[in-house]
Amino acid sequence: MHADFLIHPEARGDQRTIALDAMAARMLVIAGADPMVSLLADGKTARLISKPDGAEWYTAISSLLKDHKEAQRLADSAHDCVRDQRRASEQIRLLLQTYRTLVPSQTFPFVGA
Repeated sequence: MHADFLIHPEARGDQRTIALDAMAARMLVIAGADPMVSLLADGKTARLISKPDGAEWYTAISSLLKDHKEAQRLADSAHDCVRDQRRASEQIRLLLQTYRTLVPSQTFPFVGA
């Protein structure tokens, strides 16, 4: 994660850890809009491009390269969101909670033939 920004054009509903890693590292993320990916929020965690159009990508990238304060604000906002809402410890807690709901708390003896 040694770059100024991440360009993430795919919009396939995949939650990619590279975007989380970039946000956690205060790297600016410019991505294709994807309603299936909750971590991408336009103006909060990334600059989103609504359609795969070269002119729109050019405008978004060049405007952020020219406006350093806005780019830094967006990168800081993304970092804060990852820090507050996407903690690894919380993800592990939720996964363990899911496992506990799937596994009964009491065991049942196996009755053999």
